[in-house]
Amino acid sequence: MKHYLNWEEGTLHGYLSSALKPALVIESGDRVVFRTLEADWRVGDRFITASDEGDFFPGRKALDRGHALCGPVYIRGADAGTTLEITIRRIRCGSWGWSRFGGGDGDHLRQMAFQGAEYFLYWKLDQDQGICTSHKGHVIRMNPFMGVCAVAPESPGQISTHQPGAMGANLDCKEICEGARLYLPVFVEGALFSMGDGHAAQGDGELGCTAIETPMEEVEVEFKVCDWKQEYPVCRGKDGWITFGFHRDLNKAAYQATREMIKLMQRLYGYEYKEAVAIASLTVDLRITQMVNGVRGVHALLPDQVIRCRESSDCTDNKNLMI
Repeated sequence: MKHYLNWEEGTLHGYLSSALKPALVIESGDRVVFRTLEADWRVGDRFITASDEGDFFPGRKALDRGHALCGPVYIRGADAGTTLEITIRRIRCGSWGWSRFGGGDGDHLRQMAFQGAEYFLYWKLDQDQGICTSHKGHVIRMNPFMGVCAVAPESPGQISTHQPGAMGANLDCKEICEGARLYLPVFVEGALFSMGDGHAAQGDGELGCTAIETPMEEVEVEFKVCDWKQEYPVCRGKDGWITFGFHRDLNKAAYQATREMIKLMQRLYGYEYKEAVAIASLTVDLRITQMVNGVRGVHALLPDQVIRCRESSDCTDNKNLMI
């Protein structure tokens, strides 16, 4: 069954919590078409000259300090200890977006020698041609994805949407695009999945502090409850398997992404630990996901078809293998 979830007073929130009431209740296997605001709650498309200008959706300032998220969606059968498979079936951006240098993580801005006022670019988005054009004439290729995909934490308190972790949240990974499957551990009954922070394009690292921030006209997502237990996000991207690490220390983030990839390779191929590390050294790429959320992100990519299974194994291609 296909459901539709538009942004409105009853579906928008700017924090994560197990106490949030579901905006929609669905079955495993159902699809939901989300329509989202851009992350900073703007609804107008006029040129933005400062981070506090524009036409905004009326938020609850005491609560909604994070990204404008749509949801949460309650998935029947998604109990604590299961895993939620989120397949991105279709993404269509709005017609406008914006990006800036400045206004983000203070330590990152100091390292980038940022001074003075924020620098803004305003973008027109052409979904049919797949291009983004700035008001100064820059043209770049569109690669839309959602920056925030999250299940509810165990806590009924208000958890920030900005920092990524086991529940997902601000992953900011451009590989979670159309066709990708994201696997998140479930912590509370129904999972209570929320989505927002649409991006039309972003480089790994998100070096200027934002992507091209845009509302999304349509993000079609299919949900499936999986009966295995998982501790951290995993993505089946268009080019291979992806694991994540997040920490204020970039080195620790890299090692976490690596450890998660080793565990995944053991599950995919039946390797013992040292064997998995030895093969990962030859096949896995470490990439910086983002540098600007206070918590640094690294993702490890195991590309498709770089490993041929041993003759004793019955796996020949893990592209569609369920972990």
